[in-house]
Amino acid sequence: EKDGKRVMATKQQADIGWDVRFRFILDIAVAMRHLHHGVNPPIIHRDLRSPNIFLESTDPTAPICAKVADFGLA
Repeated sequence: EKDGKRVMATKQQADIGWDVRFRFILDIAVAMRHLHHGVNPPIIHRDLRSPNIFLESTDPTAPICAKVADFGLA
């Protein structure tokens, strides 16, 4: 699209390297594993999509880069 928001989002995506993207995937997988197997009773998220992922850092050496949020409890 030609609107400013879409162009900006595309430019930001190009700035994130594959090492950081892979780290996001690992952080999300660890969070989902914890929700399914690390608590009793298990928590099923049911709404895992990009608006419910918070990016804490784009540094691949950071301890946590991505967090899963929005469990629909509000």
